Amino acid sequence: MNLTDTVNGAKDSAMHRMSDMRLDRTAKENDELKTENRLLRDELAENRSERKHVLDLLDKANISVAEPSRRRFTLLRLIAVGGAVYTVVTKTGAVEKVKGWVDTARGKTEALSADLSAKASDATHKVGDTVEHAGRRIEKTGEKIEKASGAERA
Repeated sequence: MNLTDTVNGAKDSAMHRMSDMRLDRTAKENDELKTENRLLRDELAENRSERKHVLDLLDKANISVAEPSRRRFTLLRLIAVGGAVYTVVTKTGAVEKVKGWVDTARGKTEALSADLSAKASDATHKVGDTVEHAGRRIEKTGEKIEKASGAERA
């Protein structure tokens, strides 16, 4: 045997050992991946059963799950319209007009309140005077009855 045959034989055996090691490593990784895949399938099945259980409970409780996207768009639309109105009102000076109107309305309300209070006070005094007058008349009538019954006894 010559030197090239020896080198080629060593090379072939080294290549064979490397491919065997690579094959063993690949087989080991394959087993690990199968185990991990099995665990993930079990976890997925468990999550699906939990989800189904929660949905069944929601169905039993008659709780409807509304889509929040419509609410979000309504809120965004409201904010946009409010911002536009605020901008227009501040740019046109309508704020001052509204403040003036509110101040006028407040003044009218206070005047109306004072007027109603005065009228209620007057009406209360009139009723009190009428009650007092009726009381005096009843008292006088009682005194007359006592005098008349005293005169008849005597």
